[in-house]
Amino acid sequence: MRRSTILRRSVATGLTVIAVVAGFLVPATAASAATTPAVPVTALRVTKNVMVDTAGKAVKLRGVNRSGTEYNCQQGGGVFSGPTDQASIDLLRSWNVNAVRLPLNEHCWLGIDWAPQSTGEPYRAAVQDYVNRLAANGIRTILDLHFTGPKAIWGEQQKEMANTTYSLPFWTSVASRFAASPAVLYEPFNEPHDISVDCWRNGCTMPEGWQAAGYQQLVSTIRATGAKQPIIVNGLDWGHDMAPLLTAMPTDPAKALVAGQHLYNFKSCVTASCWTAKFGPVAAKMPMVAEEIGVNDCSTTMPLAFMRWMDANGGDGYVFWNFGTTGCPDGGQYGGSALISDWNGTPTPYGDAVRQYFLSRPV
Repeated sequence: MRRSTILRRSVATGLTVIAVVAGFLVPATAASAATTPAVPVTALRVTKNVMVDTAGKAVKLRGVNRSGTEYNCQQGGGVFSGPTDQASIDLLRSWNVNAVRLPLNEHCWLGIDWAPQSTGEPYRAAVQDYVNRLAANGIRTILDLHFTGPKAIWGEQQKEMANTTYSLPFWTSVASRFAASPAVLYEPFNEPHDISVDCWRNGCTMPEGWQAAGYQQLVSTIRATGAKQPIIVNGLDWGHDMAPLLTAMPTDPAKALVAGQHLYNFKSCVTASCWTAKFGPVAAKMPMVAEEIGVNDCSTTMPLAFMRWMDANGGDGYVFWNFGTTGCPDGGQYGGSALISDWNGTPTPYGDAVRQYFLSRPV
């Protein structure tokens, strides 16, 4: 989702304070209705236009974004915003969640940023520990490269595309670390925008002089580590435009590419007829997961309609932005799509609509 850097930093700081005040325990009552089986997940593979597990059963993702790991590390607030303990995982299970999208920061992962206590190996180990604990509770993780910086020490989310300087070493490291994990999916870059289709696929030199890494380079870098898990490829226009996936999809020796859709109520394609025309052909060709869905006004009409459309038209999952504790609405970064209002797990009205839909779906 496109957001101003100034607003992102101010809200991120606020969430850091919330995380410290809230601590790392969620009352057990918040997760008393856990429904997702607490059993380890098995590896996914792509068969035609669906993702299946080792038993050949189709897997549909129902998930949330846990924002914080993309910015907190470089603002001195630790690795996460909010709790990551077992009680917080039980809370996710009580929503029937089976996937968490975890936004990452390439500078923090590689250890080239400030706050050494929350970058480098401490950051990497914390992410791996959380991924492992989610997996043990039946929850997969989408590892998403969210904040990048080709030159500056401060990673940010406004860059048009991944870069060759840090993004490629980041994915070599991440994929090597998780190559044996059946519970992860890789998302090489969050929301490409304002570049050509050729640059999106093959990379290019940006006007500022840095080298963008295209999806073909990103996919090849991940596969060179031996990692075979699914890779989610975002469209252009901040992940909203799926057309490049029909005409310029990178090649993948593992044949496990997944289309990544980002949908917000203020984007251009927000009706069932438009989804059928523009997203339907993609879902017919390959698995398609909407790994960012949100609104700027707390409304539930579009998100509920889109989940129903996905379920009826071959979609492979939906992952909502954001499982964070700002109000709905509050005018801030997450004000229109905050799923919870506190770390006890109290859902906002918007979040409760999503939760009820998740609970209505098969485990």
